[in-house]
Amino acid sequence: PLQDEADLCRLVPQAMMKGPKDAPGAAANEARLFQQLRSRAARTVGPEHWTYILAGFAWLQRVLAQLKHERVVVLSEAEAQAVSGEVAKWLEANAAQNSEQRL
Repeated sequence: PLQDEADLCRLVPQAMMKGPKDAPGAAANEARLFQQLRSRAARTVGPEHWTYILAGFAWLQRVLAQLKHERVVVLSEAEAQAVSGEVAKWLEANAAQNSEQRL
């Protein structure tokens, strides 16, 4: 698990720093990457780890980009709501005094 944690601590922020691409389908590809990173985090470091939450947040960002720019979006509304709720609960528990993060 220590190697997985080290990898995720590097991979999730690194993927976010690349920023969204303007090419058609780029947001969907990035969303899939963040789903994979989120799944790996859930399996290896657990859903309470910050990398799991950050990957979920990044996935939500890419979903929003898809909704704004793509004609067809394959998305489970229930999954988006669940991820959003997980991020909100994590921020409430771990950053309760940071109102900017919770907005």
